[in-house]
Amino acid sequence: MERVSVKVGPYIVHLRTLISGNKTQILLVHGLGVSGDYYIKYAEKLAPYYDVYIIDLPGYGKTPKPPKPLTILELSDVVLKYISNSEIKECIIVGQSMGCQIVAHVIVGSPHLFSRAILLAPTTNKKERGLFIQGFRLWQDTFHEKLSVTFIVFTNYIRMGLRRFLVTSRYMIEDHIEDVLKLVKIPVLIVYGSKDKIAPREWGEFLASITYKGAAIEMRPAPHLLHYQKPDELVKITRRFTDI
Repeated sequence: MERVSVKVGPYIVHLRTLISGNKTQILLVHGLGVSGDYYIKYAEKLAPYYDVYIIDLPGYGKTPKPPKPLTILELSDVVLKYISNSEIKECIIVGQSMGCQIVAHVIVGSPHLFSRAILLAPTTNKKERGLFIQGFRLWQDTFHEKLSVTFIVFTNYIRMGLRRFLVTSRYMIEDHIEDVLKLVKIPVLIVYGSKDKIAPREWGEFLASITYKGAAIEMRPAPHLLHYQKPDELVKITRRFTDI
């Protein structure tokens, strides 16, 4: 896995890449407070079939922190500018948790750059838009996650800092993904875990029902970080959806 840093507008953005000349490219966008660290297992399983790009957004992982936390729209603009100025063309884009909200804005903004989108455990459930309930759901989820990924996640939370985490959480809650997905013009697959209280079944099914060529798949048993818990199964789902 190669690590690279590129300039995207005013930001220096860190990426991991696994490139072996595959025809199809896939870009992975992380969620709130984390980084591409938690995608590595999934990315390594994808690598025989895709050229894989994992981005650390500004303020996350190895990418330097901007002066202030970025909104969902600002984060999506970074992703879009990176893709527009890279070798990535008509790729598959994957988001997880808050990364799904970022991806939704990206594919609405420039659908011609993408062939398909996969949203893993998308936030934020419209019935539970509040900091307290979302924090409670996060706490519930930790009991179903592997200790190794819990360590990755909370290490990244500490690196991000409490203030940035809380401000970005508010941006996440204020952004309504369902309003954005109604405007999408490419096929979208929603994947949710049977044990996920943050993005439960009814939420995933609802998002699929309002999305152009939307479909939903439940992974059982799987929590919020289903890509880490069941990477082999998710790769099979990814390949079926992308016809590879």
